[in-house]
Amino acid sequence: MLEDGLPAGHSRCDTRASGAGSALAFEGAVGLARPNRIVAGEASLDGDGRWARVQVAVDGQAVPLNVPPDALLDVEGAPALVGATAQRLMLSGMRPGQSRDIEVVRVRTDRSVRKIRGRCVWVGGRDWRLFLPLESTGFSVRPDGAVAGVEAAALLVE
Repeated sequence: MLEDGLPAGHSRCDTRASGAGSALAFEGAVGLARPNRIVAGEASLDGDGRWARVQVAVDGQAVPLNVPPDALLDVEGAPALVGATAQRLMLSGMRPGQSRDIEVVRVRTDRSVRKIRGRCVWVGGRDWRLFLPLESTGFSVRPDGAVAGVEAAALLVE
């Protein structure tokens, strides 16, 4: 993970099959100049790629949140979670060049949780872009839903 071109931590996400769906365990260390926050959690996806259960903790303290099944989950320190939404959209028939309006649940290391309306665009191949009010983030997703890379968010000036 980078912030202003500098290393800003590290993250990992392990995925395993769980019934008809999958279970994800994630952890990330976030902060400049050294990581000073630990984000960790578990999430379950049903057979259609919808969120069934999500638990997030920052520095060991649970973050209360309610994640709608079809939301894009954006957890600071766990960029791999956006891949679950990309995979769900692909399975639902979305094709390169298409976009979908989507609800985004954003969890930050200060334990804040916000719900934001955004637009997810499949640019083509592995490339996706998430547009939020005044912000755009690119990410690269492999066909199995794993995030191969994340482009730092850019603030858009109106």
